[in-house]
Amino acid sequence: MANFERKGIKINSFLDINIAGLSIDPEEFKGVKEMALKMRSIIEFKEAHPSFPLMVVVMGGTGTGKSTIFNGLINYETSLTSVERPATSGGIFYCPEKHVPILQDKALSWWEKIRIIEQDQMDKPLQGEKGTVTIISHCDPKVKFIVIDSPDMDSLLEENRQTALDLYMLGDLVVFVSSMEKYADDRPVSLIKQAKLDKKEIVFVLNKVTSEAEPEEIGRQLRDWGLTHTEGIFTLKRIHSPSLNTISSELLPFKAHLFGQVDTRDGKVRAREVSAAHKRLKNLEKGMEEMLSVEREAYNEHIATLNKAFSDAWGQLNHSLSVPKDPALKKALKSRIKEVYQQYDILAGPRRILSSIIKIPLRVAGIIPPSEKRMEQGLKTLHKKVDLGPLLSALTKYQLYVAQGIKGGPLNQAFSEDRPEMGRDEAKTLLEANLKGVERWLNERFQTLKKGIPRHKRVGMYSLSMAWGILIVGIESVTMGGLSILELAIDATLAPFITGGAMEIFILNELKTIARGLNERYMDAVKIVLMAQHKRYSDLLEDFEPK
Repeated sequence: MANFERKGIKINSFLDINIAGLSIDPEEFKGVKEMALKMRSIIEFKEAHPSFPLMVVVMGGTGTGKSTIFNGLINYETSLTSVERPATSGGIFYCPEKHVPILQDKALSWWEKIRIIEQDQMDKPLQGEKGTVTIISHCDPKVKFIVIDSPDMDSLLEENRQTALDLYMLGDLVVFVSSMEKYADDRPVSLIKQAKLDKKEIVFVLNKVTSEAEPEEIGRQLRDWGLTHTEGIFTLKRIHSPSLNTISSELLPFKAHLFGQVDTRDGKVRAREVSAAHKRLKNLEKGMEEMLSVEREAYNEHIATLNKAFSDAWGQLNHSLSVPKDPALKKALKSRIKEVYQQYDILAGPRRILSSIIKIPLRVAGIIPPSEKRMEQGLKTLHKKVDLGPLLSALTKYQLYVAQGIKGGPLNQAFSEDRPEMGRDEAKTLLEANLKGVERWLNERFQTLKKGIPRHKRVGMYSLSMAWGILIVGIESVTMGGLSILELAIDATLAPFITGGAMEIFILNELKTIARGLNERYMDAVKIVLMAQHKRYSDLLEDFEPK
């Protein structure tokens, strides 16, 4: 792992990352990540076992004679051949017996199923099994390297194509087999070009060449693939009903070249392959970084969409909100405060007596309910006096903005399935529950006031009351005693100039303090509803964060 770090490869940082597909196909990202993990495993194995035999993988399209070449190369009918349909479903390894344990436990550690068969126990050629690697253990001293027959790289089955790609990554040297009727297929051509980019050691076999084939035509096609005459390129004639001996005889030049490559360039081929594998792993890592960057950008854009939708909706709501302007509520608030402060008013007693005398008949007649009951009724109906219009309008604006911002894709599907939008009744219920908390705060505030006003406020009230008392005496002298203290104490008469006026100053100040607190809590109660909708969206979006 230290070697990876020295080369600037940080594959571990991607191992636990998954994406939900806001912008990048999750399966595509998963495929790249799995390929990177396999590549890392291959590199670790090859660096840990530098003397392990070269692995030569035979690849080709359907019906090109790939398995026939494989059998001729090892001079043994190991792999099943067919001209009608794909014959190889899983990878088949032809491996010297002494190297089988390491091949099984180390080189193929990331493969799920491995089957080992002794060559002398085979009674017929193998077709291979889907998702399974078959290892043929042999004791042939002539075949010192490991030969691999792969599934068709243009197979209709995704699993077969993936197996062929996995074996391609594992191989040190690649033998490409094509034929006159298949040489222009896109998939084999693209893989050959990729092998050139990957610096893979290549030997190319053009099979089933007819006598009518023009050398110029073949040469032109090979050049289109990026192959040159300086590389290993071999042509094989079409043979009707070929036997193993005939094929082996035809393959002699090819085998001589291949065996020579292995014998004389063994170390160079492996070193070149490992070096190129590091570059391929780095490219895979870069690809994952780019995919994650695109996915995170999409995720952040959705977060920005939600936040802007919430900000706009709250801005609209905040502009139109205020504490309910119900006169009865304000009167109840003022009456409750006045009740508290009257106990500290020097002239409050005479005023209360006069007020009671005047109002007793009205209360008896039921025209005026008891003041305490009237105040409680006003304060306990706060949650029923709220206009839902501004809240519902802002909520709808928010939901529409979000819906327009997440059109299409898996997030839109998740929103459609989970239905996170808050409806009118739910919003009303939540708001009323929040406002009941505001009501409790009001009652607690008044209970605190009833227990006693702070000493510094009392001193101020007494001082101001005494000052107003002196003024009352002056007014009485000027008016020749024409107004009594009780008459002056009636609220409707000269209220701004008597002790009652001093009390009103304190009432107004306290009312402002409570009003500010009430307004803040009321705004918070409404905002909580909008935030609950925001949290539902955010919680759903969180599942799509790359993590």
